[in-house]
Amino acid sequence: MQGFIFATKTIFTSQLYMSLRSVRFLLSALLALGPIVLSALVAFFLGDREGVPVPQMTWMLIAQGVTPLLALMFGSAVISEEVSDRTITYLFTRPIPRSAVFIGRWLANFAIVSALLTISTFGSMFVLRAYLDGASYAESAWAMTETVILGAATYSALFAGLGALVKHPVIVGLAYTFCFEFLLVNAPIPGNSQHMSLQFHLRSFIANSGADAWQGLDLFASNTLIARGDAFAVHAVVLLISLVGGSLLISRRQFELTA
Repeated sequence: MQGFIFATKTIFTSQLYMSLRSVRFLLSALLALGPIVLSALVAFFLGDREGVPVPQMTWMLIAQGVTPLLALMFGSAVISEEVSDRTITYLFTRPIPRSAVFIGRWLANFAIVSALLTISTFGSMFVLRAYLDGASYAESAWAMTETVILGAATYSALFAGLGALVKHPVIVGLAYTFCFEFLLVNAPIPGNSQHMSLQFHLRSFIANSGADAWQGLDLFASNTLIARGDAFAVHAVVLLISLVGGSLLISRRQFELTA
């Protein structure tokens, strides 16, 4: 166990350094700044007008857009990047557990995604704090931040595990997030099919956070939400299964590098 922890820490540090210097990080930073810029434009052009749907706008931009995109960009790269760069064989020849490579790289990428989402959320809501209909800016921002970080953890782990299983995890991830999930949580589909969507459980998590801005949101009206603890438990289970499954896959799978 001590060897695994040391190897994970080493991989984490190395991956964090490389990711912060990558083009992916620059693109992700621009993506995270997008909601802040849009919020500034709304505040500038609308001035003191009332009726700006800050919670709805923030949720759609960050929770349903930026969060899964950042998680996909970094999560899918945990293994697929090493395969495409043909460096995975070098990692596997080192005297370290393969699972440490998976966990260490995922932790580094998740740390970056969490930082970017925190900046994006607080920045956007700070710019539009005057439009929160009297709700506490700090309370609403914290509730949103913890929700998107929970979503980022689950999405990134899921996409990281997917990267250890399929050759093109980005395509599969985009189809799942912006076709399958978007349809489930936004279309009036009867039954409990919405429960198969991570977005549904994120909505349940934030709607029951106690922050005034997120209670009774019109955007969530089409969903029969569940308890906050149950929503968190679903994400925790998916996160654990994704990390354990990805670790087992990378430990046993033989990766073939084509010429």
